[in-house]
Amino acid sequence: MGLSGKLEFLQEVQSPGNVFLDIFGSKKDDLPKICPNAIPSIELLEGNWGDEISFPDGKDMISKETVQAVDKENQSTTYNFLEGDLMKVNKTMKVTFQVISKGEKNFLKWTYIYEKMNADDPDPDTFKFFASELTSMIDARYMAPENKI
Repeated sequence: MGLSGKLEFLQEVQSPGNVFLDIFGSKKDDLPKICPNAIPSIELLEGNWGDEISFPDGKDMISKETVQAVDKENQSTTYNFLEGDLMKVNKTMKVTFQVISKGEKNFLKWTYIYEKMNADDPDPDTFKFFASELTSMIDARYMAPENKI
């Protein structure tokens, strides 16, 4: 694979789509309460979110990102990563999540667009695992009657 790439995947969720739009938008500070093992803390720094995230290798990673676009009509949000551990191996990194409804079913579509620093750097398959786990944790938390957020 070349230095630039795109990773996309679709994950079915039981929760209404607006739950994810809220959590990854105006309620992003709820993430440490919902999934403290994955995101132990998050804080707003001068209009940018800086969040610690834990990947399957157990290492905490810090990222600083900006919201690049919020598309209410298409129910999507795009983040542009600026600094942090992710940017040590990537020149650019954008992530978009989009809520897609098909009949009675809801899906969350994740899209990562990246450019690696070096050809030897790994492809971001870890992000797929992390996003999938995070989505599942939020979905389970929302669907539990005693834990409605």
